[in-house]
Amino acid sequence: VDPAQHPAFVDEIKRALEYHRLIRNKSATTLTGSALPGASRSTQRNSCVAGFKKAGEVLAGSELGLVVEPLNHIDHPGFFMTRADELAEVIDRVGSPNVRMLYDFYHLQVTQGNLIRDFLQYYDLIGYIQTGDVPGRKEPGTGETNYRNVFKAVHDKGYRGIVGMEHGL
Repeated sequence: VDPAQHPAFVDEIKRALEYHRLIRNKSATTLTGSALPGASRSTQRNSCVAGFKKAGEVLAGSELGLVVEPLNHIDHPGFFMTRADELAEVIDRVGSPNVRMLYDFYHLQVTQGNLIRDFLQYYDLIGYIQTGDVPGRKEPGTGETNYRNVFKAVHDKGYRGIVGMEHGL
C-alpha cells in the first residue's frame, strides 16, 4: 500500500526468487500491509497495482507465483486488503501470471461470506488456497463453514494445487 515501501518490497521479491531457484517452490505469500490513514482506497489500490506490477516484472519467466492474501478486518484491524472482489480488481490490473490471489476461506468467510460463489468467480485469479473454520480459525469441520460443500466446489472446479491448512488448536 505504501509507495515508500516499494523498493524494499522489490528487494524481498528478488530474494524470494533466489530462494525459488534453490528450492523450486511454486508460490510465495505476500500482504498489502496496513491502510494508509488519509489516503483514499483508490489511491491505495493504485499503489498496490504499481508495487505488484514491479514484482510481476521481477518474477516474469519464472515458475514462482506471488500470492496476495486478503486478511479479515476483525482479526487484523487496520489492514488494507480485506476483500476478494477488491483484490481481484488489483490483480486484474497488474496483469501478470506471476501475481495471483491467495484465497483464504477463513478470512473471506469472516469478511464477506459467499465462499463458493466468490471462489468460482475469481478462480482464474487464484494461485493458492488456505482454510480454517470460523470462529477462531480452527480445523475445517469444527465451525460454521460447510467444508464438505466448499471442498466439493474446489474439486469440481478442477483445482489441484496445494490447500494450506492454517489453523489453531
